[in-house]
Amino acid sequence: MARTTGLVQRIYIDANAENACVFIGPTPASVELLFVPRRDTGPAHTSAFLTSMLDALGQALVSQHEVTVQHPENDGEIYSVELR
Repeated sequence: MARTTGLVQRIYIDANAENACVFIGPTPASVELLFVPRRDTGPAHTSAFLTSMLDALGQALVSQHEVTVQHPENDGEIYSVELR
C-alpha cells in the first residue's frame, strides 16, 4: 500500500468518462498522476463510492486542502481519500 499526500492540483475526466485523472503534489509543476476509475459495470454502491471520492477530491481542489490518498504499490488507482 502506497500513500500520496499533497494538494489536488487538477482533476481531468477523459472524454469517455472512464477515468478521472487526479494530479496531486505540492505545486502544479511537481505532481503525481493517479486515477479514479469510472466503471459502470459494478454494483450501484461501488459507483456511489467512487463518485464520493471524486466529490471529496473536487472539494479539496477548490478549498486547497491537503489530501492523503492510498493506492497499491506500482499502481495509480486510488482506493481511499483522506482530507487533512
